Amino acid sequence: MQPSSSSHKAWVDPASLPNHGDISAIGGNAADYIKQLNLNTYISYGVGNEDTFGYKVGKSVKFVDISVDRKEEKKGRLEATTVAELIVTKDMLNGAGMLHGGCVAYLIDNTGVLLLPPATNSIGP
Repeated sequence: MQPSSSSHKAWVDPASLPNHGDISAIGGNAADYIKQLNLNTYISYGVGNEDTFGYKVGKSVKFVDISVDRKEEKKGRLEATTVAELIVTKDMLNGAGMLHGGCVAYLIDNTGVLLLPPATNSIGP
């Protein structure tokens, strides 16, 4: 017997995660609570604990901009961007000395996500 959909949660509510890090250096027009929500989710799920894959790479990522814009040409839909920086180190390279494809996939998978609460009416501070 499978659990009912109401008792099965695939994801923890991001608002319930503890605060991770300081958002004061993150630019962009997104409200501070959106920046914090995204940093908390990234650290909790994208980085994880010291014994998980991607911890060292994940901790080296610095978010520099989180912005949300309403696109009138797309019927007022919101478009979000995140900009992150990191210094590529030797442990991120493949045998040919280039950034490893698995590292690239990890970075795309985890830094390109921007969470907006479902009832977001305001895109800025």
